[in-house]
Amino acid sequence: MAQVKIKMLKRNKPFSNEKSPVLYLVGTPIGNLKDISQRAVEVLKSVDLIASEDTRNTSFLLKNLGIENKKLVSCYSQKEKEEGKKIINAMLTEGVSVAFVSDAGNPGISDPGAILCSMAIEENIPVTAVLGPSAFVQALITSGFDTSDFSFYGFLPVKENVRKDFLKNLIIVSAEVDKIKWKELEKALKNKNVFYTKWDKIWSGQQVSEKLKEYSATMLSFLNVTKKYKEYSFKEVEEYSTEENSSKQDVEKTTTNFEEKTDKFNETVFPKPRVKMECMPEIKEFEETLASVDKTQPVEERVRYVLGAMGLNNMSVKEQKQIVEIASTAVKKGRMAFDIIFVEANIPIEQTMTVRMTFSKFVNDFVQKYESGKKVKLLTFLSELQKIIMFESEIESFSDFTD
Repeated sequence: MAQVKIKMLKRNKPFSNEKSPVLYLVGTPIGNLKDISQRAVEVLKSVDLIASEDTRNTSFLLKNLGIENKKLVSCYSQKEKEEGKKIINAMLTEGVSVAFVSDAGNPGISDPGAILCSMAIEENIPVTAVLGPSAFVQALITSGFDTSDFSFYGFLPVKENVRKDFLKNLIIVSAEVDKIKWKELEKALKNKNVFYTKWDKIWSGQQVSEKLKEYSATMLSFLNVTKKYKEYSFKEVEEYSTEENSSKQDVEKTTTNFEEKTDKFNETVFPKPRVKMECMPEIKEFEETLASVDKTQPVEERVRYVLGAMGLNNMSVKEQKQIVEIASTAVKKGRMAFDIIFVEANIPIEQTMTVRMTFSKFVNDFVQKYESGKKVKLLTFLSELQKIIMFESEIESFSDFTD
């Protein structure tokens, strides 16, 4: 929230039009047209422009609501950034108010809308949510499950290999037996005359999250793991270490046993997610790095983060810069071709062969540390890197994707 407030203080210039623009994110019905709110109808009637995921579906909705003569513009996922710029420009220059609607449900939840919202915030344009039905919330509240703690992951990845990796990691993280639930915990504490307020819950959760932030642990996940391993003991280590006449070999064995148990405990309790790059050998640390790429960072930072795990810092500053520039340019292309990539990466034509060989050697030196004799083509590496560090919506938006 603080970041949003800072951004909204950026614009000091008045809008060129006397009207003040507003962006409304309007929730629409899922299956039953009567589910739309009265406020949503009022907003759709009052705005100057309606941007929609699919104008055909929106036209049908407006017709059923008795709303006529509204200007509609298409703003679907693949074109949201491009069309969003035009919409924001119209809001800034003409002061128009805009309602954004997806086909069904709330914009931005597994639907377009987030990019346009971000653009509006950057330009200090007020953003208001007019909430409507939400598919996952409806499914949750009619499931009969305990809803005090749940996770929402949106749509699964479309590509099979990425989807498999995602589900494997999800299963690993979620694999807990006899889960503790907040209601059960509060009831047990109450029986022991321990009164537990919501502020205690928030504070304790913050403490666990801070101490175990490397593992993205929550209070409940920590308690469930603790319960699962409540019989776990380092008694064997204590017996070794308390013997007065322990030999040096026994002490070393004790230390080894302790370290092995600790490593096994940590790996089992808080396993780090991993993402496999198909062209690479299985490298646990590297796969953990791939899984932890922050896709909200600039592309160059994502590329440098991954290549850094492969030993980029061992190269000269000039080589580092060239390799990062080539990789960053490549992953932004719908179709990769070295002649185009090198031109856009500003690599002098007389250096292209040398730089390409240097980059290829860098990748294969890393690969062969783990699998002798294995070779990876540079274009294959860059293509798979793209799939991992880029959002699917980014890849689909590349202008040369359908050339």
